[in-house]
Amino acid sequence: MAHSVSGAINVHASTVVSTALKGAYVGGIQTTIDLDYGCDHALAFTIYTDDTETTIRDITGYALSFMVKTSLADADAAAVIMKTTGSGIVISGSYHQNPNSNTQVATVTISAANATISQRSYFWELKRTDATHETRLAHGLLNLGQTVHLA
Repeated sequence: MAHSVSGAINVHASTVVSTALKGAYVGGIQTTIDLDYGCDHALAFTIYTDDTETTIRDITGYALSFMVKTSLADADAAAVIMKTTGSGIVISGSYHQNPNSNTQVATVTISAANATISQRSYFWELKRTDATHETRLAHGLLNLGQTVHLA
């Protein structure tokens, strides 16, 4: 399955579509994610200290939230997809401040059941939600499109 994405993103096709979003940083990268309707997806975020992408931020123990909304004005309770650390978001890999040695990522899993909301464009955000440390790490548009195979 191929899909397009923009920004500093690499796409790897497999049984579960895995998208590596390498440009997330404190302050938040803005990018568009295109996902296939009714498919499983894994979005892997590498978090940097800033937009130069030269130093990795250690996210061990972070509380994270990934939210998808129809409108930016929608209440959080109206989100069409909501994932949190331990419930759809897993932090894995080994931290190293050097991007070439780092394998630590935050992976957001969106199941086929989650990806059956209406085919359209949505707004998404990945945010650190620890008390006194709330920070937007990445955000943008999420486009959910139809695949050729319907079954």
